[in-house]
Amino acid sequence: ARSTNITTVSRPTSGHTETL
Repeated sequence: ARSTNITTVSRPTSGHTETL
């Protein structure tokens, strides 16, 4: 999964969400 600032149905990480 690529880490982006876009809120997607994924698990939250450091300051952002990880897009599946």
